[in-house]
Amino acid sequence: MPDPEPRIRVAFMRALVSSTERLEEPTRTLARDALADVTERVEAAPRLGWMSGDANFDAVDRLTEALGKADTRRFFRELFGRVWADSSFMSTFVQGFVRMHPDPGAYLKYLNPGFRQIFRGFGRWTVGERTANTSVAVLSEMPARCLDNGGAWIHYTAASLGTIYDLAGVEGHAKVVELDEQQLRATLRFFWSSPD
Repeated sequence: MPDPEPRIRVAFMRALVSSTERLEEPTRTLARDALADVTERVEAAPRLGWMSGDANFDAVDRLTEALGKADTRRFFRELFGRVWADSSFMSTFVQGFVRMHPDPGAYLKYLNPGFRQIFRGFGRWTVGERTANTSVAVLSEMPARCLDNGGAWIHYTAASLGTIYDLAGVEGHAKVVELDEQQLRATLRFFWSSPD
């Protein structure tokens, strides 16, 4: 069973909210207005702590309504890239990690522990089938809200995870291939090109 109350790291939500400032007008104003109540909750939360996962779900819903699915997917893919790039510590860590693991498929074994650094009670990742340029991962034990609005949250999570390929300098993406509302489970397939 999923944890009773999903939690999200406040620092991540701060990065999400501040990332709207990098959007071009009129999209920036649309996103800022859509996230007004989420921004208030994030600013009131302790800087280094955790807050209710509802803030993340609400941000997904509000951005989808204001920007549409395609622009929201693009926003979340770019957001993760900024989270890594804007932190000198994380940028150095990721660069070292990429040097140690030239095969992008190897990144997925860190998916579950990495995910738990930002999200608690959002589910558990299991990495399965693997070929030279693809891999399958399943997120199980999700809160039902992860599957609201046609699974918008998990689709944007997939877009965000595509950032790992940007970091590795290869073409790649993650795609939701199955949503199981009864079992509260999503299956993602990761695709990538071979490193140069």
